[in-house]
Amino acid sequence: MILGSVDPSQSLYWLTSRAAGTAALLFASASVFVGALRAGGLAGSAPRGSRRRLELAIIHEALGWATIVALLIHGFVLMGDNYLPQNFVDIAVPFVGPFHPVPNGIGIISGYVFMVLSLTYYIRDRFGEARWKAVHRLVLLAWVGSIVHTLGEGTDREQAWFLVVLAVPAIAALVALGMRVRGPARSEPAAPPGAQPTA
Repeated sequence: MILGSVDPSQSLYWLTSRAAGTAALLFASASVFVGALRAGGLAGSAPRGSRRRLELAIIHEALGWATIVALLIHGFVLMGDNYLPQNFVDIAVPFVGPFHPVPNGIGIISGYVFMVLSLTYYIRDRFGEARWKAVHRLVLLAWVGSIVHTLGEGTDREQAWFLVVLAVPAIAALVALGMRVRGPARSEPAAPPGAQPTA
C-alpha cells in the first residue's frame, strides 16, 4: 500500500493493524529468546528459584501477554477498516478471508496456538511439569508460522528496513534456541593430585 494514494482516515485501522502485527512478531521473538535463555542458555545452570531465573520468568511472561494483546489488536481492528473491509469470520476462521487466504490462515492458526499455549502456563500444575514443557515447546511452531504469515502477506515484507527489524530478534531467538538445545557447557573433571598434563 502506498500511503499517499489513500485517504488517511480510511487507512487508520489498516496502519494500526500493521503496527500491531509487527509488534506482535517482535514481542513473540523476544519471548522465544528469553524463554530459551531461561530454559537453557544463560540461566540453564542457575538453580531453581534463583533471582536470575525469576527475573527471566517475569520478562518472559510479560512478553507473552504483550504478544497476545498485540495479536488481538492486529486482528480485531481490521473490522473497522474501510481500506480492506473484513468481518469477524474473515479474521477468526483460517483460510476463508479474501486477502491472501493461505498466509492469512497460517497467521490465524499461529495466533490461536500462541495464545492458548501461553495461557496454559497458569494451569501447568494440572499437566505436570514435564508434560507441560513438552506442550509449551509447540509455541515455536506458532512463532515460525507467524514469520511465514508476515513474509507471505505483510504489507512491508519487501522493505529492507522491515526485514532487518524482523530478522535481528528472530536471529537472536534462533541463537538462544541453539544454546538451549546444546545445553550448558560441561565442565572438565578436575585432574587428580600429582597428575601430569597430557598432550
